Amino acid sequence: MGAISLKTQNLVPLSALALLQLLAAYFITQGTINLSQINSLASTGGATLALSVVTAWFSSLLPTDIKNSLVFLRFKCALPGHRFIELSKADSRIDFELLKSRIADFGELNNNPLRQNQYWYKEIYRPIVNELEVASVHKAYLLYRDATAISLISIIILGAAQFLLPSISGAINQKGLIGLALFFIGFAVAANSTGKRFVTTSVAIYLSK
Repeated sequence: MGAISLKTQNLVPLSALALLQLLAAYFITQGTINLSQINSLASTGGATLALSVVTAWFSSLLPTDIKNSLVFLRFKCALPGHRFIELSKADSRIDFELLKSRIADFGELNNNPLRQNQYWYKEIYRPIVNELEVASVHKAYLLYRDATAISLISIIILGAAQFLLPSISGAINQKGLIGLALFFIGFAVAANSTGKRFVTTSVAIYLSK
C-alpha cells in the first residue's frame, strides 16, 4: 500500500478548521455561544463525514496557482522556492557560504526565479522529501494554504447569499463575515510563514547531508 498523501492526512484537521470558522461566524452573528450545539455536531458521525467531503471539494475549487498567489501576494513566481536563495540568506540555520559553494551556477540562478524554483525542487527538496522535519512543515503549509482557500470561498458564498437569500443573514450576517475575513487573514499569514519555513528547512537539511 502506498503512503497516504499529505493532503489526505490533512483532511480531518482541515475539516476541523472549516467547522471552527463557520461556528465562530455563526456565534458572532448570534452574539452568544451555545455549547450544546457544538457537542451535538461533534457527536454526529454522519455530519462529520459530510463536512469532510464538502471540505475536500471546497479546497479543490481554487487552482493551486491561485492559492499560492493568495498566500504569498504574488501573481508570478509566487512560491518561496522561486526565491529560496534570498530566504536562505536570512535563515540563521543555514550556512549561506556553504550553499553558494554547493551551487555551481549560483550567480545565474540567483537572477532567475523560474530556474531557482526548479533547482530547489529537483536538487534540494526531492532528495530529502521523506525527512520527517521537511514533511511536517510541508504538511502544515498545505493545511493553512487550503484553509485560506476555504475561508475565501466561504466569504464569497455567504456574502453573495446575503443579497440572494436575505433570510440567511439570521444565521451569519455581516459581522459573521468579518469574523470569516479575520480567519482568512490568519490562515494566510500562517501559510505564508510555514511555506517559507518549508523551503528553508529543506535547504538546511540538504546542507547537513
